Amino acid sequence: MICKTSLYTNGYSEVPKSPNSINNMVIKYGETIRKKIIQELSIRIHNGDRFSLTFDEWTSIKNRRYMNINIHTNKQFWNLGLIRIHGSMPAQKSIITLENKLAQFKISLDGVVVITTDGAAVMTKVGKSINARHQLCLAHAIQLAVIKVIYNNNKKNHQEILKRNHL
Repeated sequence: MICKTSLYTNGYSEVPKSPNSINNMVIKYGETIRKKIIQELSIRIHNGDRFSLTFDEWTSIKNRRYMNINIHTNKQFWNLGLIRIHGSMPAQKSIITLENKLAQFKISLDGVVVITTDGAAVMTKVGKSINARHQLCLAHAIQLAVIKVIYNNNKKNHQEILKRNHL
């Protein structure tokens, strides 16, 4: 009740009274944002703009898998949100998932010129399977190279320390 009281004293008059109320507010706000994005993208499509996509799979700390999709034009980008992944995610399922999410925003892969993904085998296969050009993410490649160098150096250093200490 202290939190509710301090919200009221700070000028917030409509404080949610239950978790369901908060959930409904978040869903309503999400729908408002989705409609705004659809409107903005529709204008871009009407003006003849083409799009590029960046997307990747992500696994949460609770071992839940998601796909995240961003759509880009020359000067702006929009995050289309996370898609929960259940089971395996081969290339064809990735493409169907991607097409379904784009359809929610009134976009098809036909309007996509380039996709950018990491170099995972499944993403490479997705890139070969659609009509858009496929660019591997250079930042991801650099990150992997740096990690490999650091890991190999640490492994070598560890082995040298063991040798020096006759362990």
